[in-house]
Amino acid sequence: MKKIEINGFKAFGEPICLDFDREEKSIVLYGENGSGKSSIFDAMLIAFYRHRLLAETLTIGATPEQHENEISDFYFSYRHRPLSGDIDIRIDGEPMTDYDTSSTLCFMLDCHASDCPDGRINLIDMLHGMFQGMLEDDEQIRQFVADNATRMVELCNAALEKRFIEAFRIGIEDADFNIYIEDVRQGLRSCDMLYKYFNEAKLHLVNLLLRLVAIRLMADDADKNKRKMLVMDDVVTSLDSSNRSFLIHYLLAEYADMQLLVMTHNIGFNNVFFNISKEEGLQDTWLFANLYLNAGGPHLYDYTRMRTATGIKQAFQQGEVGLDNIGTIIRRRFEALLLEVTKILCVGASEDASTLVNRLLSQDKPIYLRKRKGKIHIADDLVSEISQKLSMPGVPYGKLIKEISKEIHSYNTEKSLGKLIPIIRQFREYEKLVLHELSHGYTAMPPFNQKEIEASLVLLEKMEACVKSLMVKNAGM
Repeated sequence: MKKIEINGFKAFGEPICLDFDREEKSIVLYGENGSGKSSIFDAMLIAFYRHRLLAETLTIGATPEQHENEISDFYFSYRHRPLSGDIDIRIDGEPMTDYDTSSTLCFMLDCHASDCPDGRINLIDMLHGMFQGMLEDDEQIRQFVADNATRMVELCNAALEKRFIEAFRIGIEDADFNIYIEDVRQGLRSCDMLYKYFNEAKLHLVNLLLRLVAIRLMADDADKNKRKMLVMDDVVTSLDSSNRSFLIHYLLAEYADMQLLVMTHNIGFNNVFFNISKEEGLQDTWLFANLYLNAGGPHLYDYTRMRTATGIKQAFQQGEVGLDNIGTIIRRRFEALLLEVTKILCVGASEDASTLVNRLLSQDKPIYLRKRKGKIHIADDLVSEISQKLSMPGVPYGKLIKEISKEIHSYNTEKSLGKLIPIIRQFREYEKLVLHELSHGYTAMPPFNQKEIEASLVLLEKMEACVKSLMVKNAGM
């Protein structure tokens, strides 16, 4: 798949395009909860699985007229509420009803992929709840499990041992294909009430791995001419930090022949994924994009493919960009740069550029940050360092207070971010005096000259240099 375009669907009242580009790359899409990730997941679900979803919706034995109304209601339920038009989902430029979905085998896992209902893991029930595009009825699912259960367990155990460095193992408990989990070191073994014996992170890891190995086996058994795609929406929420990192390596190693769309609201997972892909030289096969909320709803940007200050300036000089929209372009680029800083600093619970600006310019609520030996240290590191000092035995109280104060003082935002803060202060003035007015357009001669626009672009170049410096120095980016 090269791109998916969505309009009038759930969160998206305005058109949005997720562009994988011509090479059909894989994408990591980061966005806070409520930013529209699940809407993209559901749009792909409708595009590839609407016949299955409709079959589950339609009333058996109803008249053709009733079915027509039920189909209309089904699509209406996904409509962006304030709009009255139809939903519009396009894949590779074609309306979803015209796109040949049979050419692509699309596997889809959402946040429920890690669920463990009733404290049990059953392979047949697990496959019933998956969108996997190959097994169409109960008989096919049962036959697949009968043929592949042993292999699924073997692959899962191999991943647990070699990829995730876990001590526990799984096995088939009975003829109904219930799964047991055994931890020999702790003397635990059970297939019932698993939550009673094993923590949530381990159960979710087993559930996720079993689904992934099932997908691997189905993909290997499918028509070689079919394109394979794996869509994952927030499947790492319950995994601990080390297993999130292990999962990235696992996906890159075992699913390299598939096109992946990995959506997450976990900024750490996003940053580590970026870093690992960079270390493994995969920049040409992976894209990283952001969803964020702004006036009008969700917006999508790919930092690496947005026009830089130099590109904006060239487009303006060549007449490709005019006074009616250059203000908006500059402001969006600046906002994207600020959002990149929020990712680097992991600031706040919501990715909000205005929140970052207010924090950076505030004397009452600073951002604790330090750059040392080419690496960014944030508030979590400060807390860890203070905890270490507090645990040191025999240190006099007065000396301890001085050491902690010195540590806190070293996390000086103004000092660590160098030129970034004055650039933001100056850009806010330009935004009020020049860019805000330019972004709204004028019917008469605008009261601005080219020098003011060029000054804004020079400031944007300085901002880009600061953000680039943070990205290069931060091991997470």
